[in-house]
Amino acid sequence: MLIVVYKSAATGGTKLAMIRPQPEVYQLFKLASLDVTFNVFENEADAAKAIIP
Repeated sequence: MLIVVYKSAATGGTKLAMIRPQPEVYQLFKLASLDVTFNVFENEADAAKAIIP
């Protein structure tokens, strides 16, 4: 589901950010190499700086 949302957002020119996913979720992202596709941040301020022009 996240990949569908990501592709839809990217097609529309929207950027997404994931903030502090649970460690188990982040591990799965790393195993699937999705940590390089999705923007993952430690806090909301860093996420906002990265995706808001």
